Amino acid sequence: MPNWIGDFLMAASVVRRKFDELPAGQLTVIVPEKQAALAFLLGDDIPYIVYRRKNGGEFRKSLSEIRSGGFDTLYLLPKSFSAAWLGFRSKIKRRRGIRAQNRSPLLTDPLPFFISAKNRHITLYYSDVLEAACEPPENWAGAARFLSGLAGEEGGQPRGLPVHEPAGEEIVLCPGAAYGPAKQWPGYRDLTAMFPERKFIILGDKKDFETGEEIAAVFSGRVKNLAGKTSLKEAMEIIARASAVVSNDSGLMHAAAYIGTPVVGIFGSTSPQWTRPLGKLTRIAHVKQECSPCFQRECELSENRYKCQKSVTAGYVAGLLGEVVR
Repeated sequence: MPNWIGDFLMAASVVRRKFDELPAGQLTVIVPEKQAALAFLLGDDIPYIVYRRKNGGEFRKSLSEIRSGGFDTLYLLPKSFSAAWLGFRSKIKRRRGIRAQNRSPLLTDPLPFFISAKNRHITLYYSDVLEAACEPPENWAGAARFLSGLAGEEGGQPRGLPVHEPAGEEIVLCPGAAYGPAKQWPGYRDLTAMFPERKFIILGDKKDFETGEEIAAVFSGRVKNLAGKTSLKEAMEIIARASAVVSNDSGLMHAAAYIGTPVVGIFGSTSPQWTRPLGKLTRIAHVKQECSPCFQRECELSENRYKCQKSVTAGYVAGLLGEVVR
């Protein structure tokens, strides 16, 4: 599985489809330690192995666990050399992934690099690697169909999210993006002012706390800033019960879409054609520029910097939000 939250969740939607196509017990997922907290989102019925590699001892232990599984095929979704090296060391007979980073000699089924091009949705690339039927990303029905309640751990694996509970009144705002400022929309405060009857919760990591405080200070009592104060699972519980989520192109945007909460995704330097959120209850706020998508972390223009973000008005986002909020 991929290392980034958003990529992991989009891949998870394809893994679910692949799992449903196979007889029971035919698929196990290798989850990078960095995303082990997300493994429960695959559903209780999909077994997984946590891949640890902080040191040689951890790597060898993970490798031994993978080898003991008796697998005949390994599907490599990441493009990295290290993923292919793990596959090669696993001694799994068939190793399928794209040609990248000079790793073709480590693969038995090297696929052409163009299938991972950013001019089509990333789930189609994952489908090609996994030999799964391709489906448009909007066909994703949400995780509610197979996730039950989050009630601690059972058999060492979390049980899921309380997605069956009634939706809350709050709208979740996710003003951060770990990738960089080119993904961060500046209009959240103006958007909040357009919904005076609504309460909002701000989610994100510690780096987003200050931004959250700036918004919360203007709308005292109506905005709760929880950026940096929740675990990833807690954030997902909040998202699962929210009326809607407004988010930059980030892991939390993809979490909302994967779960099935209505979401408005705001795109700047990246491409919705490549990483639009899953599901029908999604809307895309994006004003294409001659320089976009550049996929840069920071804007490299000398004048009118971040115009891809600034061109997305609060009114535009508010209109899209009104279409999906519940």
